[in-house]
Amino acid sequence: MVSLEFPRIPPPRIPPLFAILFRIAAGKNWARIVYVVVFLTDVIVLPFMLADFWQSLLNSILLMPEAGLQAYALFLLFTQPARSWFLRKWQGNSDMTNKVK
Repeated sequence: MVSLEFPRIPPPRIPPLFAILFRIAAGKNWARIVYVVVFLTDVIVLPFMLADFWQSLLNSILLMPEAGLQAYALFLLFTQPARSWFLRKWQGNSDMTNKVK
């Protein structure tokens, strides 16, 4: 029998993920790299989660678009416009640091 449970997301994972996303929005390049590592660990775990596809149908249905959106966001983070944006943010921060000294 198929159960329709709400997806179980481990609570300790949510605040660090939001912290990483806020750092990406602030132009921190290291946050992009951390996001890649988090995404790759999710990809490694994905086959094990899909093994329980029929155990939690709702969780599995929500997992696929989420993984696709994360992959697209990751792709956008490493396109040329994003790279130049991060470079401008980085250069702007270093200019501000030099002006303060």
